[in-house]
Amino acid sequence: MTGTDIDLAALRQLAKERLSKKRFRHVLAVEKMAVDLARTHGADIWRCQAAALLHDLMKESPLPELLHWCRGFAIIEHIRLPYQQKVVCTRALLHGPAASAYAQKELGIADREILDAVYYHTTGRPAMTGAEKVVFLADMVGLDRDFHGVDKLRKLCFASLNRGMAAALRNNILYLAKEQKPIYEDTVSAYNYYQLLGDD
Repeated sequence: MTGTDIDLAALRQLAKERLSKKRFRHVLAVEKMAVDLARTHGADIWRCQAAALLHDLMKESPLPELLHWCRGFAIIEHIRLPYQQKVVCTRALLHGPAASAYAQKELGIADREILDAVYYHTTGRPAMTGAEKVVFLADMVGLDRDFHGVDKLRKLCFASLNRGMAAALRNNILYLAKEQKPIYEDTVSAYNYYQLLGDD
């Protein structure tokens, strides 16, 4: 399935069935914010909605299931050193790639922009598509989020996706460093890319 072949109502129902009530409410908040950001910045609304509904589909799945879905993906196959395995093999990092694989293999979704938006919604990466940026940012600044500074960040995202990306990635990196948690390489590369890129 590609583009408008995808049944958004069916994806919404699937998310409702697979996720806790709290997580499903978050998914709906991300979907709404994704629509608003896509409309503001001219991204494909349908693709952004689909990716938003799929992005946390595997969030509450156990790690062995996530690893099963991620086998064959670069995020797993490129692990060469023990420290890389400790960074990568976590539910927080793998639920995006696992949901992307599930969408492709189980749901028959072939639209690359949707699959990539789901895959990279946690880590980010340099040179993201419009849908990728919209879903990444909608996940961070949806109306269910209430962390310090979220209103300012939300306003920035509506003004500029690229500046929103730089600020959101900076927040992520600072939070992870403060919590003494490892930071995935794609996230650092994405921050450098958007910090140097400037406006859309």
